[in-house]
Amino acid sequence: MGIELIDIEDFVCCGANQINISIEAGLLLSAMNLAYAEAQDLDIVTLCAACFGVLAEAAEELKKELVRKRVNKQLSMIGLEYNGSTKVKHISRVIYEDVGLDGIRKAVKRGLSKLRAAPHYGCHSLKPRSISEGFDEPDDPKTLHQLIWA
Repeated sequence: MGIELIDIEDFVCCGANQINISIEAGLLLSAMNLAYAEAQDLDIVTLCAACFGVLAEAAEELKKELVRKRVNKQLSMIGLEYNGSTKVKHISRVIYEDVGLDGIRKAVKRGLSKLRAAPHYGCHSLKPRSISEGFDEPDDPKTLHQLIWA
């Protein structure tokens, strides 16, 4: 389908579980991943809605210069720095925008017309609106439905 995925060797947990204990620890874990991706000039694609939400919200938070400076001070201890260029996308958005419905139709070997399925978007894949950047309608999403039926 024309998408190349690269596994970034040093990735750690996105920080979703750590946020419950320490917001700062969760932000730092996400920042590490964002910095690792940025160092390789890569964006991040996630399968998990929670990982997407946490990483995208961290990227948004790190746009604030004071937050980024504070986090970069910690990252510098392991030789990392984050400047804010890494984009975070959920896999459904990548497939929808970069492959497209026509690309999916062309790639399908077996249709799903006989399969009974209900798509689940995941709590964090479209909300808050600021992280989904206008992709789909968080309160009435349609893209996953369209991908399934393509």
